[in-house]
Amino acid sequence: MQVKNDIMQEVWRNRDQMAERYEHNLDAIVAAMQERERNPLTVIVSNARSNKGMQRTANRYR
Repeated sequence: MQVKNDIMQEVWRNRDQMAERYEHNLDAIVAAMQERERNPLTVIVSNARSNKGMQRTANRYR
């Protein structure tokens, strides 16, 4: 159960830090979270690349 407690402590610590950053203003916190959703720090990799390698591998097993 220690892992669960560690995770919850981290969640609560992050929540408290965000509340302090926005002076416990719920509207400001929500606006910041919505902005993060619109402009995430991470980029999802597109599947637009060529599938040629995958096709060759699939053909090998036919």
